[in-house]
Amino acid sequence: MRIGILDLAAAVLLLVALVMPAPKRPVRPLYSREQAGYDLKIAEAQAEVTLHPDDAAAAARLADLLVDVHQTDWAIRVAALAASAAGASPERWRAAVAASAAHMDRREVGPALEWVDRALAACEAPGAECPDYERARVETYASALKSVHDSGVDPKKDGRGVRAAVERAVPLIRIGRPR
Repeated sequence: MRIGILDLAAAVLLLVALVMPAPKRPVRPLYSREQAGYDLKIAEAQAEVTLHPDDAAAAARLADLLVDVHQTDWAIRVAALAASAAGASPERWRAAVAASAAHMDRREVGPALEWVDRALAACEAPGAECPDYERARVETYASALKSVHDSGVDPKKDGRGVRAAVERAVPLIRIGRPR
């Protein structure tokens, strides 16, 4: 029986693994204490999406909950899948708005603007259940995003510039003297 170079490498790796100290980094739960109340809500929303995979409104609720607990990767995935898989769902626009909101939570204006444009198109589609007040809300959100996008402000670096761009697009009504 011959001992080859692979046998020696395996023995050295085993020895290193046995000699190395245990990791010191503590294991933490996924949600912090202030977010701990979300586990049941998220589980219920996941169950609803599993039971009704074509329900874009349920997927939007799940995505919104995931954004609340800073799980934007999952929120974008859930909302994007729902928006594209919902087909002719009358509330498909809600999933697209949720995907846009998740991108904005990550301060990604370009993708957020693309998703809100899809939401508006879905809202205008025949058979869409998009009440006028919801359409107005989405249009206002879209104009604010477009203003931020067109201003060239980097939302990751300039929060005041983003606020100024939004206020140019959607001026707030102020009563009394400006602060």
